[in-house]
Amino acid sequence: MSGGAGIGGAIQAIGSLIGGVGGFVSGQRNKDGYYAQAREERRVSNERQRLVRQDARRAIGAQFAAQASNGMVANSGTAIDAIRESLLDQVLDVRELRRQGEGRAKALRRSGKDAEIKGYFDLATGLFGAGASAYDASKDWAQARNDSYG
Repeated sequence: MSGGAGIGGAIQAIGSLIGGVGGFVSGQRNKDGYYAQAREERRVSNERQRLVRQDARRAIGAQFAAQASNGMVANSGTAIDAIRESLLDQVLDVRELRRQGEGRAKALRRSGKDAEIKGYFDLATGLFGAGASAYDASKDWAQARNDSYG
């Protein structure tokens, strides 16, 4: 055996190490991307909720005006029941939007955490691969040395 076998093992060890570090960095970047998407999802959900509330206020105002123009007393049972129904619909719509937005954001954060964990495993795999290659290279070098003196 020649000394080249040890060099090949060292190169293989460096390659494993670089691959592991690359996987780790990629996992961190993917996590950051997923977390950014989750923040954006939450922002969009909050904006949708705000718009539903705004539209509901407009609708209730129009409902009050329509009731008054039809001669309905604003604080009577029928008028209050109609307004209460509109408010309940608005609350339910906002809760559903919040639930959906939080569900999507949570799934994105979970994907980010999975990417981060995969990066750690890639790093560990690269480190173990580098260690194994370095060990094999040292064995090859020792064998080559024994063969040349033997």
